[in-house]
Amino acid sequence: MTTHSVQASFTIDKLKETLTTNQTLIQAVVDYLTLSAAAKLERQRVDAYIRPIFNSYRFRVRKDFVESYGHEYVQPCDINCGKNIYLSDDEISTNA
Repeated sequence: MTTHSVQASFTIDKLKETLTTNQTLIQAVVDYLTLSAAAKLERQRVDAYIRPIFNSYRFRVRKDFVESYGHEYVQPCDINCGKNIYLSDDEISTNA
Protein backbone atom coordinates (compact mmCIF):
# COMPACT_ATOMS: atom_id res chain seq x y z
CA MET A 1 0.00 0.00 0.00
CA THR A 2 1.40 3.35 -1.02
CA THR A 3 0.65 6.53 0.81
CA HIS A 4 0.76 9.89 -0.86
CA SER A 5 1.39 13.07 0.99
CA VAL A 6 -0.88 15.88 -0.01
CA GLN A 7 0.77 19.25 -0.07
CA ALA A 8 -1.34 22.35 0.02
CA SER A 9 -0.77 24.29 -3.16
CA PHE A 10 -2.87 27.17 -1.87
CA THR A 11 -0.85 29.12 0.67
CA ILE A 12 -1.67 32.18 2.75
CA ASP A 13 0.36 34.31 0.36
CA LYS A 14 -1.59 32.99 -2.62
CA LEU A 15 -4.85 33.66 -0.74
CA LYS A 16 -3.79 37.26 -0.05
CA GLU A 17 -2.86 37.71 -3.70
CA THR A 18 -6.18 36.27 -4.86
CA LEU A 19 -8.15 38.49 -2.52
CA THR A 20 -6.30 41.64 -3.54
CA THR A 21 -6.70 40.95 -7.26
CA ASN A 22 -10.19 39.46 -7.35
CA GLN A 23 -12.75 42.07 -6.37
CA THR A 24 -15.62 39.88 -7.59
CA LEU A 25 -14.70 37.20 -5.07
CA ILE A 26 -14.46 39.75 -2.28
CA GLN A 27 -17.85 41.20 -3.18
CA ALA A 28 -19.41 37.72 -3.31
CA VAL A 29 -18.10 36.92 0.17
CA VAL A 30 -19.35 40.26 1.54
CA ASP A 31 -22.76 39.74 -0.08
CA TYR A 32 -23.00 36.21 1.32
CA LEU A 33 -22.13 37.33 4.85
CA THR A 34 -24.52 40.27 4.65
CA LEU A 35 -27.41 38.14 3.40
CA SER A 36 -26.72 35.43 5.96
CA ALA A 37 -26.84 37.96 8.78
CA ALA A 38 -30.03 39.51 7.38
CA ALA A 39 -31.69 36.08 7.10
CA LYS A 40 -30.78 35.25 10.69
CA LEU A 41 -32.23 38.53 11.93
CA GLU A 42 -35.41 37.98 9.91
CA ARG A 43 -35.81 34.47 11.36
CA GLN A 44 -35.47 35.89 14.87
CA ARG A 45 -38.03 38.62 14.08
CA VAL A 46 -40.54 36.11 12.71
CA ASP A 47 -40.00 33.73 15.63
CA ALA A 48 -40.68 36.57 18.09
CA TYR A 49 -43.78 37.57 16.09
CA ILE A 50 -45.34 34.08 16.11
CA ARG A 51 -44.29 33.05 19.65
CA PRO A 52 -47.55 34.40 21.21
CA ILE A 53 -49.55 32.16 18.87
CA PHE A 54 -47.78 29.07 20.19
CA ASN A 55 -48.19 30.33 23.74
CA SER A 56 -51.95 30.82 23.26
CA TYR A 57 -52.87 27.76 21.20
CA ARG A 58 -51.97 24.10 21.26
CA PHE A 59 -50.91 22.47 18.01
CA ARG A 60 -50.58 18.69 17.92
CA VAL A 61 -48.83 16.41 15.41
CA ARG A 62 -51.39 14.79 13.09
CA LYS A 63 -52.30 11.25 14.10
CA ASP A 64 -52.06 9.93 10.53
CA PHE A 65 -48.56 11.39 10.27
CA VAL A 66 -47.46 9.50 13.38
CA GLU A 67 -49.13 6.31 12.16
CA SER A 68 -47.60 6.58 8.68
CA TYR A 69 -44.04 7.24 9.80
CA GLY A 70 -44.03 5.46 13.14
CA HIS A 71 -43.19 6.60 16.64
CA GLU A 72 -39.46 6.25 16.10
CA TYR A 73 -39.55 9.16 13.61
CA VAL A 74 -42.50 11.28 14.74
CA GLN A 75 -43.69 11.62 18.32
CA PRO A 76 -47.35 12.46 19.06
CA CYS A 77 -46.55 15.70 20.87
CA ASP A 78 -47.29 19.38 20.95
CA ILE A 79 -45.73 21.53 18.27
CA ASN A 80 -44.10 24.54 19.85
CA CYS A 81 -42.34 26.27 16.95
CA GLY A 82 -43.17 27.47 13.48
CA LYS A 83 -40.73 25.27 11.59
CA ASN A 84 -42.74 22.13 12.50
CA ILE A 85 -46.24 23.52 11.95
CA TYR A 86 -46.62 21.48 8.76
CA LEU A 87 -46.97 18.40 11.01
CA SER A 88 -50.08 19.82 12.66
CA ASP A 89 -53.65 18.83 12.07
CA ASP A 90 -56.27 21.50 11.33
CA GLU A 91 -57.76 21.52 14.81
CA ILE A 92 -56.19 23.65 17.50
CA SER A 93 -57.13 24.23 21.10
CA THR A 94 -56.32 27.01 23.50
CA ASN A 95 -53.64 26.68 26.15
CA ALA A 96 -55.92 27.81 28.94
